[in-house]
Parts: sequence; C-alpha cells; structure tokens
Amino acid sequence: MLGTLPGYPQQSAATGLNDRGQVVGVVNNSFANIGEAFVWESGAMTGLGHLSGGTYSIAMDINNKGQIVGSGSSDSSVQRAILWQNGTTIDLLPDVGSSFATGINDRGQVVGGTLAGAYVWGKGVVTNLSAIGNIPGQNATAGAAYDINNKGQVVGRSSTPAGQHATLWDHGQVVDLGTLTAGAVDSTALAINERSQVVGYSFEVGAQRAFIWQDGLMVNLNDLISPSAGFSLVYPDDINDRGQIIVEADNGHSYLLTPVPEPGTYALMLLGLMSVAIVVHRRKPRRPSR
Repeated sequence: MLGTLPGYPQQSAATGLNDRGQVVGVVNNSFANIGEAFVWESGAMTGLGHLSGGTYSIAMDINNKGQIVGSGSSDSSVQRAILWQNGTTIDLLPDVGSSFATGINDRGQVVGGTLAGAYVWGKGVVTNLSAIGNIPGQNATAGAAYDINNKGQVVGRSSTPAGQHATLWDHGQVVDLGTLTAGAVDSTALAINERSQVVGYSFEVGAQRAFIWQDGLMVNLNDLISPSAGFSLVYPDDINDRGQIIVEADNGHSYLLTPVPEPGTYALMLLGLMSVAIVVHRRKPRRPSR
C-alpha cells in the first residue's frame, strides 16, 4: 500500500512506474475536489505540487532519469501539460490552450495532446504529429498521443473519415492500426514497448475490447485467454519489453497477462493462451481523453 499525503486522506492511485521502482500517481480529496500528483520511492511518498494558482495535478508517467509528466489546473482553471524535474514544476506548453502530457521516454521526449492534436515535446521543441484524415481546425479529438518508447515511436489516436483510429507515428510514417473488426468505428493505442508491440482498445458493436498489435496484425486479447475466464479484457494500461500486459477487465479487476512460452515466433505464440496472473483490485485513473 502506497498510502496518501497530508490533506488527502481519501484515496491514492498509481499511474506509472520506472525501472528504479519509483511510482507516480495522484492522491485525491473528492470532498474538496482537489488532488495532487505524487512520486513514491522506498516507502516514502512525496507531493509534486501544482502550477501557480492550480488546485489539481496528476502524474501519468516517469522515466528512468526521474523526470515526471502529467497535467494539472492553472490559475485560469485550464488543464496544462506539466513536467516535473529537478524539484521544479514546469508548464510544458505555456503558449497553447488546454493541454496534457501522458508519456515520457528516457531521452526526455514527452507526448500528449492539445486542442490542435497530438504532439511530441523534446528539449523545448514541440512537434505536431501528422494525423490521419485530420481536418484543420478540429478540436482535440483530431489526435492525441499516449506513449513513446526510447526509439521515438509514438502511439495514440487520430481522426480518419471512418472515425477515431489507433495510430502509430514512426519517424515520419503515420500508420493507421485500424480496428479489431470491420464494423468497429473507434480504437485507441495506449502503450508501446521497445519491441514495437502496441496495446490499446477497440470499440466493437456494443462492447469494448483490448488488443495487441505487432507487424501489421491486431489481435483481440480476449482470444488469447481461456474462454472460461468469465470476464472480458477491455482496457490495457501498459506493456513491458517481455510482452507482459497490465489490462483491466469488465469485472472491475486488473490482470497481468504473461505470454506462454511456445516454439516458433511471437506471431505463432499469439495463437496460444496467455496466463492470467496477479489480480490487482485497485483501478488507476483513465488517461485524459482530451
């Protein structure tokens, strides 16, 4: 149990973890409608504070250098992308309107979204990511980025004539990852590892389903577990370089999925089962939708 911070006795939720065991997240006080981002290390939780005049902040990711990104309110109550580093709280995009940050790699590259769409920030330079079928002047639904690996590959979503589609931005190439079925309209990519494996979710007819994508193939994670599990996997939070996936199910629990070793390639292994292990009863906050 990570605990809480003084003034926030009600609840805490973890949202990110690095290889050094540092955990980030948010503590909340719903009665006062306030919250504060935190970093936890070796049993101690430290509040990260707010932007000047703000009353809420949430940390979404931390890299192995200890740099943290997230978002929070400002003195004008507008949501702002935030970078915490070297003890300072930085408004990452001071010259734009509403913004958020969701991921950071070990090179210090940050991804997130603004009203103009998805972006990558690095060393003060902001790059607007090309969106599939993007119509100039659309709002934030035109695109948002949610994760970036150390190779600089970015995943998120962007607008197409058919609806929102999971997207991979790969050094100038924009890849529409599509949806699980032809009848689905919306999908979103949430995380990518160093093997370029992507996880996200697809809205099917009357249901949401978690997926894994690699080398042009999108697979329903529910097809990789036993049909007798009794629940559906709907929202993957992350994937590591071993291919393990943290995913939320429609029964209110989260699960760790571990690939079952089988002869042959990873594509062949996807045809087998994945074992469900380590049930976690606390759900983390959703990544910002705008």
